[in-house]
Amino acid sequence: TISDLRSELGESRLLTSWAGRIYWSDVAAGGTCELWSSDGTVPGTQPVAPVGHSWRYYGGQDPCPSRPVVFAGRLWLTACDAEIGCELWTSDGTADGTHPLADLEPGPASLLPTQLKPIGDRLYFSGCAAGTGCEPWESDGSIGGTRRLADLAPGAYSSDPHSFTRSACLVYFAGDDGTGKELWAMPVGV
Repeated sequence: TISDLRSELGESRLLTSWAGRIYWSDVAAGGTCELWSSDGTVPGTQPVAPVGHSWRYYGGQDPCPSRPVVFAGRLWLTACDAEIGCELWTSDGTADGTHPLADLEPGPASLLPTQLKPIGDRLYFSGCAAGTGCEPWESDGSIGGTRRLADLAPGAYSSDPHSFTRSACLVYFAGDDGTGKELWAMPVGV
């Protein structure tokens, strides 16, 4: 045994391998969550930094953020806190380097990024904003390079994009513009 886990590593919190270590989120003593790291030894297994909780925390399941993904030499995940809501977080594997990218949907409202998928030099995800609903977003890893790609379902309706997949120079995903689920495609790194 390398480490006791406070919560189950369910399907949403599987381990992520990066830079010779594994990473996952687990419940901390106070009920919030921490990003953890291990090199496979007992002394090399420790918490990295607090990461708030998961958006599912409000529904009573999966209190900690889902599996981080590796993109642009960093870890990326969705985590929530009382001041900024649920936003895109990033980590370089250290406490000081673990933080929200930005408060993309300002205040306690949440962008609620889901479906994080690194493709080429972009991170694609579904993000929710008050005036546009949940729509496809991309990030190059910078605040200025993180943006909504389109408002497929007009106004506050949501297209709920998911299953981002690359083939040749296109990113495909499923989404609903109000006429039912359809296959959509956009050029990589538009």
